[in-house]
Amino acid sequence: MPLSRIKQTSKTILIEEFCSSESAPDFYTMLRNEDVKQKSEFLSLIEKNLEVSSYEEFVSKFMPSVWEWYEVNDAPAADCPVRFCYSLKKPDNHPEAHEIELSKNEFYAMVMDLYSKKGKSGESNLEFDYSRVAELLSPKKVMENAKQLRKDLRYNYDKYLALGDGAKTEKNACIRKIKAIRSDIVKQYKDSLTGKIKLALADTEEKLKALPQVETEVNGVLTEGNVKGLPCKVSFDENGELDVEVIQVEDNHIALEDHSGDSKDGLALMIAQDFVQYGEEESGYIRDLVVSTYSGGGTSALQVIDRKELVQKRNHYTNIFKYSQEQFVRAISSAVEKMLDVKVFFEQSCIPGRKLAAPLIVTNCKATKLVEDEKVKEKFAYFIRESGVETDDYRIWFAIVPAIGDEEFLDNAVDLAEEDLFEMDLDFDEEGKDCVKTSDGDELIGIESVKILLEILREGKITTFFNYRANEKTGFGEFTSEMLEAYRRKLGSISGNPYAVFTYPNFTVLPKKETAIEIGKIGEDGQEKEEFLDIPGLYVDSAYVAAGLVVATQNPEYLMKKKFNIKRNNPCVRFNLEEGNNRFVLLTNMNREGKGIWASEVEDNIGRDMFGFCFCGNTKFYKGERVQNTYVYIARNMHKDKNGVYEPIYMQLTMDFVMQYLQTCNMSVGGGNRFKKSEILAFVDNEVGRWERESESEEETFDNSILHKNDKIVFEDDSLKVRFGGVETEIMLEIEREE
Repeated sequence: MPLSRIKQTSKTILIEEFCSSESAPDFYTMLRNEDVKQKSEFLSLIEKNLEVSSYEEFVSKFMPSVWEWYEVNDAPAADCPVRFCYSLKKPDNHPEAHEIELSKNEFYAMVMDLYSKKGKSGESNLEFDYSRVAELLSPKKVMENAKQLRKDLRYNYDKYLALGDGAKTEKNACIRKIKAIRSDIVKQYKDSLTGKIKLALADTEEKLKALPQVETEVNGVLTEGNVKGLPCKVSFDENGELDVEVIQVEDNHIALEDHSGDSKDGLALMIAQDFVQYGEEESGYIRDLVVSTYSGGGTSALQVIDRKELVQKRNHYTNIFKYSQEQFVRAISSAVEKMLDVKVFFEQSCIPGRKLAAPLIVTNCKATKLVEDEKVKEKFAYFIRESGVETDDYRIWFAIVPAIGDEEFLDNAVDLAEEDLFEMDLDFDEEGKDCVKTSDGDELIGIESVKILLEILREGKITTFFNYRANEKTGFGEFTSEMLEAYRRKLGSISGNPYAVFTYPNFTVLPKKETAIEIGKIGEDGQEKEEFLDIPGLYVDSAYVAAGLVVATQNPEYLMKKKFNIKRNNPCVRFNLEEGNNRFVLLTNMNREGKGIWASEVEDNIGRDMFGFCFCGNTKFYKGERVQNTYVYIARNMHKDKNGVYEPIYMQLTMDFVMQYLQTCNMSVGGGNRFKKSEILAFVDNEVGRWERESESEEETFDNSILHKNDKIVFEDDSLKVRFGGVETEIMLEIEREE
């Protein structure tokens, strides 16, 4: 049976850089240092270092590191006395720089949460409530997290105290949990100044919020306000909220309670000890803040709270928080988008709770590196060609080349100064190797290098999904007939390549207009104004979504779960995303972005030649209900038929499968595409005859039949021709003469 010979038709290679750490594996370094012709050894290295089958496995191998360090900000009238610096590469000239775990950062968590909620919402970008973004990024969030950690800590500590002497196993379990929570707490403040600033700002905001108004007499008139130096008692209530109680003053005498010897709260003692060990000589203020926040202990002593000083502190902390967060987000937004892209691919291509049917190869290097160095390019081309003749687990069927750079389609290209007019861009030469730089520091592969890459992948018969970088300009919001014409113009030289699949439009997770995030108030009492974070928009490259969908359709079990009639031992190469209601059954995980439908001229323009792999969010109804998510509009490669219409991607996949099948039949002469005529004729009579009979059966038809009704494979004029309905294509063969 077909799938007993060809085990998979979905293996994918992803050509993108994620982690630049010296310890992270990457394909470019492997090509430079290994002998690609030692095939078994090289494939074993790829399998060990670059292959992943789940998003969790991808994160464990390729999560980028973020480095933070500080410099004196000596700018005149600087609101922030320190300059916060961030990089995805460890800075050589700053040994004091420390690493931040990106996977546990609130911005990373916010992006993943936003993507998930939008996909499930069924709402357009215009309808979706983005207030959750502000909640997750505001300083209040760090206090909420602290309260939960405090609650977890108290729960396990009380449980430990309640256990008897004989409950040794249960006590050990509690101790382990308490230590794990303490470790999480230390990570919140260790090394990173921004974590402490957020905590201090949240604490200050809560004190201001909780501080009650009192009546005071000014010139004989009762007014409402806060007396400077007003004594009060500060504690946490049962819900972890800060409680500030004003102490009545009589004859200017305050009886302060002495809690210096109070050691009843073991949790406060633990947190204080941890801080001494890991706090790195921090101030007493930060120590007390950490202890009170995470333990709830040590806070019941009387304190003197000055509202004016609190307001000044809040303003100061807000300025620092705003500056540090904006610098941090700008430095990591591109990296977080890339991580989200991969998450989208896995969630689009996998059965929930399952791994990929065939592992994903992650090159973890920029696409330009594979084509700029001539020796590396030759090795890469050799590896890809060899992949094209594999017939088992190592055959690569698909590639993803995301985020192509072009100033015309970018909303954050680097602005050129007048002096740039007289300088040569050293990233470009006569062979067309190029890169496009963006204002967030990313370097994107240019179209000339993409052409070289696509030709190499074509030699390996690898269907490659690619897109212009996702941003405001290339998304649904600005998709017009004029934009479609611009794509055709730019990609005209790629037309004719049946393995090139251009995907569009890209997807929006956080629109630019929603990127002003309220973080609190700033200003003097009674004259406050709202302060905002200004962060970039967030987007998903459509190549990941398209590749994920197509990879999913290659899995018979995936299609069975979607209620298609599937024959288990058949491949799914002939499955057509455009056919019938397939597009509405196999929706993307991305929400519909607009309301209503496209302008009629857009649909007319697409229908003229069926250009590219296009997604659509037009209002449609399936089985009486409105389609909630974006769906596939057309799924075409860059090769036109004789009528000037671009071909569906299933056609080339089916022909490649037929060639792979022929090679497993031991018919080829000397390898490659050379076959004896008599054996080809026997193949058409036997295997092809069986496939055709299956497609024409009146008893049962399958959605993954190798040939569908009216499809034919014939051998004419020493050529193997495949007819998909009324469209005829040819499988390139060399016929060996027989004596």
